[in-house]
Amino acid sequence: MRFGGACLVALAAAHLIAWNATAADVTTTATDVISEQDLDKSWKNLARIRNKEALRHFHTKDYPAALSALQEAYELNNSDPEINNNLAYLYDQLGNFEQAEFFYLETLRLDPGRYVAHINLVDLLMERELPEERLAEAARLLVRAREMKGNKPSIILRQARVAARRGLYEEAVHFYREFSFMGEVSDEKLLEIGDFYRDFGKQDEALQRYRKVSDEGELGRQAAQRIWQIEVERQARQFGWVTGRESIPSTARILATRGRIEYGKGNLRAAERLLSEALGLAPHFSEARMNLGDVLRDAGHADLAELAYLRALAVDHGNAELHARLGELYLTGKGKTGNASQAAFFLSHALQLKPEWTSLRLKLARAYQGSGSLAAAMREVERVLAQTTVEDERTQALAMKEALREPLAVLSHPSREPDVKPEHRDELGKELVQALSRVRALMARGEPDGAMAVLEGIPKSQRTPEVLNLEGRILYAVGRSEEALDVLTASLEERPGQAGVHELLGNIHLSRGEDEPARRHLLKARKLGLASPLFHLARLELGAEPEFAVWAHDLVNLGGLNSARDLLDSYLASEGSRMHEPEAQVLRRRVGERLRNVAVALATPLVLLLLAVVLLWRRSRGGVDLETLVRNHPESGPEVQRVLSAIRHEVLKHNTMVLSGLVAAVKRGEDPSEKAARLHMALFGSREEEAVLQKLLTYKEQLEQIGRTHGVRLNLRRRDAALSALLNGFNLLKKADPLMYRAEILTPPERAKLLKMLRQAARLLNVEGYEAVRSLLDRLRVLAVDRELLEGIFRNVCREPAFGGVEIAPLVFHADLELPVGMPVPRQAFEDIITNLVRNALDSARQHTEGEIRIGLDVEEEIDMITGFEKVALHVKDRSPQALTTEMIRGRFIEGGLGLAADLVSKYEGAIEAVALTGEWAKAVVVRFPRTELSESEGGDR
Repeated sequence: MRFGGACLVALAAAHLIAWNATAADVTTTATDVISEQDLDKSWKNLARIRNKEALRHFHTKDYPAALSALQEAYELNNSDPEINNNLAYLYDQLGNFEQAEFFYLETLRLDPGRYVAHINLVDLLMERELPEERLAEAARLLVRAREMKGNKPSIILRQARVAARRGLYEEAVHFYREFSFMGEVSDEKLLEIGDFYRDFGKQDEALQRYRKVSDEGELGRQAAQRIWQIEVERQARQFGWVTGRESIPSTARILATRGRIEYGKGNLRAAERLLSEALGLAPHFSEARMNLGDVLRDAGHADLAELAYLRALAVDHGNAELHARLGELYLTGKGKTGNASQAAFFLSHALQLKPEWTSLRLKLARAYQGSGSLAAAMREVERVLAQTTVEDERTQALAMKEALREPLAVLSHPSREPDVKPEHRDELGKELVQALSRVRALMARGEPDGAMAVLEGIPKSQRTPEVLNLEGRILYAVGRSEEALDVLTASLEERPGQAGVHELLGNIHLSRGEDEPARRHLLKARKLGLASPLFHLARLELGAEPEFAVWAHDLVNLGGLNSARDLLDSYLASEGSRMHEPEAQVLRRRVGERLRNVAVALATPLVLLLLAVVLLWRRSRGGVDLETLVRNHPESGPEVQRVLSAIRHEVLKHNTMVLSGLVAAVKRGEDPSEKAARLHMALFGSREEEAVLQKLLTYKEQLEQIGRTHGVRLNLRRRDAALSALLNGFNLLKKADPLMYRAEILTPPERAKLLKMLRQAARLLNVEGYEAVRSLLDRLRVLAVDRELLEGIFRNVCREPAFGGVEIAPLVFHADLELPVGMPVPRQAFEDIITNLVRNALDSARQHTEGEIRIGLDVEEEIDMITGFEKVALHVKDRSPQALTTEMIRGRFIEGGLGLAADLVSKYEGAIEAVALTGEWAKAVVVRFPRTELSESEGGDR
């Protein structure tokens, strides 16, 4: 996971820590309770954001970033069907079919009616060679998709393809015909349908589709090529010729398909019967014969499998898969089918046809090794080490290289006498030296059997350690490790202290997976002065590298990893490091990478802990207050005002007044028990849903939800003057509750403590909290309208694309009262109203007048002579002759938005009307709102 994923995990940990801490001590921090429902909503909102971010990365083809974002979204909300489906589709595009299928199935479990998941899963299943059960599952998915979406051509076409893959000819024909009847079939689909008929032996139907292809480009050339191939096959059958490809009857294909399915299930007898029936209908069906060979091989009939492969190869001699299977059969076979030379022949041909099949090279090296072609085996081993990154294959290749090294050294210097030290040379007779020379000559010609025959002919009395060592090396080189162990062990019994023999024995045990004997011999070889055992001991310490979670394995085996590093460093620094230097350097780099990964894994918890601390600090100290939220997002003002009004009326106005009486009673020394019980009932209640504190917490959650809706995190407990005072006041009352319960029996110190806590709570609730709520409501409720605000609205409308290129004069503004003036309407609603009026006036003038467009805006004060109420009237005037009446505005006949303006005006206790004018202006739309006094400090909401 990327750093962002780690941050999310830390954030989740921080939320959980905060939740648990709050739940553990409700009496201490009652207002810190975190709603699990809100937390879940937060995760889901963040998951949707990550999902959209992933889609943007996917469209720009930044697949790693898209995968990272989707994985984060899944961790945040793994029950979202859309996230599961998107993750499945991305894994599909990246080639990870197993993960893709898992997430598609998870999507359908969460949302069985998601059509696109059905289709995507079918396409995924069709990309692979699967048994009958999985193809039947794809067919069922398509039936379900068709139930949801009806007879869509894309679904029917997929049904036809699935039926064809299952070998159900009649069903596939039905679907293809149904698809063709639904509209014109493209040239690409005509080729597909033609190929279907051709593969099932229906050549006339195939030709009919191919000849309908009208494309003159690539599709047309493909159709013509297929027509030509069918005509050639027909002529070949007519004149008795043999072609490279002959059509296979549909029945034979169906039988072969069923046979493969039974083979996949492990039903070998049923598979053999079905494949034999298919070959009875089409003896030249090479694929069926190859599959029959697989069945016979697994059933233990290697000789019959060999015959089936050879017959298939006679028909399809260019099939690399057939060459490979024959080579593997000869390589692993016993008796008649065990032939290393033939295995090398067929495996080398397979690699000539498919050079990218690097996994065959190790098998080819074994075949060369078994046939005595040691130089060719070493050549293939070097290719394996250069090409493969699979650790298991590299380990096997290194073991084989070690086995071939000494015998090849002997072959490169046939006159040399290996393993004969000067002090032992006189012990060898002339005949024995000549015999050893013949052995080396035979090995140089690639005749290990002849070399072994010469060695076996040496009398027992002359089978010195030099003879045994050479025999052991030859046996190990040709893959007969069990016999090599016996011979080399006998050599050591006769002459202990042979460092080279100990090293060779260690390598043989290492290649056989016998760690303890290998370690024992390699340590003895190192003690006797050889440097090369250090490299093999390092390999032994490392062991096999796991396929997954390498860092977790290395964390457990950290000692072995450090030991391997030290051994490799010692080996590379020694004088004898030339033999395995390239492999040792590669292995040393890999060990360094794994040690760094372990260090990162150990450091990650510390980093996460630090992140959790930082996030907890940010949670307690970060965020904004309500006034900042409304200032940055004016559209949130009405909702915030509604909640604050509810807090003022339902929490503060009546319920906390009892607190003042309780403070006075305690101060006078009276018995406060009755007033304390009444206060407890009012604030905390007998039923939680009726308690004032619970109402306050509910309203706090609503305000935080409003903030989250606008992408803002509110910190009401520490950053907001109103809510923080209220929450702290209730906390104090919660702490004082035990003292109020036994108010009539309090000692003087306890009474003084209670009085102090009640005074502080009364100040927080009835003075600071109430005044802060009232002041904020006043600022939110009143909008300060001035010339700058009105002209700014006019300029914004003039910049709209609809008025691009239109000549518009500056706004003609007039006010007969002092600005700014207060109005009880939110800023966003006011801007929407004036914007719609100005836009409609400009649009009408643009359509019905010529020349420069001029708009006027007057602000006037109106006083009702009966009631004395003051109103502010805004006149939006234009020169367009187009008629406009109040009834038209209220009836929403104007498409320019005046109907919306009328709704907003009435919502905030205003009035709107159209007025005809004379002189310079043709008409005006007049909006009236009650006038409200502005705050002396700030002049209202600017």
